[in-house]
Amino acid sequence: MALDKNTKNKISLIAKDLAKGQHVVFLLGAGSSKPIGVPLAAELKETLIAEIFPGRESEFLSATLEEIIAELVETQGIEALQKTQLYSQLSRYGKEFNLPTAGLHHCLASLSRSYNVTFISLNFDELLERALSDLKLNFEVLSEDKAIDEFLNRWSEEEKANFDLAEFSALYPTRIVIKPHGTISNLSSLRLTPRRTDKFSSKKDEILRKALHGSDLVVIGCSASDRDIFNLIINSEVVNNLNSLLWIGRSRMPEKVKNLLKAYCAKRPEAQSNKLYMQVSSNEFVE
Repeated sequence: MALDKNTKNKISLIAKDLAKGQHVVFLLGAGSSKPIGVPLAAELKETLIAEIFPGRESEFLSATLEEIIAELVETQGIEALQKTQLYSQLSRYGKEFNLPTAGLHHCLASLSRSYNVTFISLNFDELLERALSDLKLNFEVLSEDKAIDEFLNRWSEEEKANFDLAEFSALYPTRIVIKPHGTISNLSSLRLTPRRTDKFSSKKDEILRKALHGSDLVVIGCSASDRDIFNLIINSEVVNNLNSLLWIGRSRMPEKVKNLLKAYCAKRPEAQSNKLYMQVSSNEFVE
């Protein structure tokens, strides 16, 4: 599915405007992958429960997809996850997927050629990684504590204390892709995902804060109903250290987005919620 020219130009202009000496972080939710065919978490959850816990659906109504994956791995082992429809479905959208070159993921990947960009993807799929590979761009995926540790241990304790990803991205030709929910090619990263971002491991919490410190955050394909998004954006430390926030959506500002942006503005009195939202006409992502 192609990204219409108007939307592509808007996203490019946003990056150009924000990147004047700044660090842009694109936060991608499930809505950025849905138009390509990747099922949403609710769809995957329903399929997974029916497949592995038939007759026990009522027990998992309030559970997240990550919690169900954890339950499966703990009771039946990591091999059981590899045999599920969920794994086979998401594996189709790995690094070998034939991704449309005119789509959102290639647009964002290409922006990292010219601007100081970091990505946070809340998705299991690897469509962004495929786009970066297609463009022959160097990138590093941080999806579990071990990888984050190895990344941060390149610096001394003193350097780490004052280090943020804005500096790294400006100095090194490597794009950082942070995947706090894990990634499909690394099953152990999926099973270790806690329920909410305010419950992330200290390492994931640290790398997210370093990514957002002093940065311009652009949110695409996310739902304001997602507690992960809500807790990340209105976290006091994140709010106080963000340079700016922009939420991109397809419709007029939804009520839940409006409420989230109001909560953000309550902690940043100088911000105006009506200026933190941009509507674009695109079928390339959903909300």
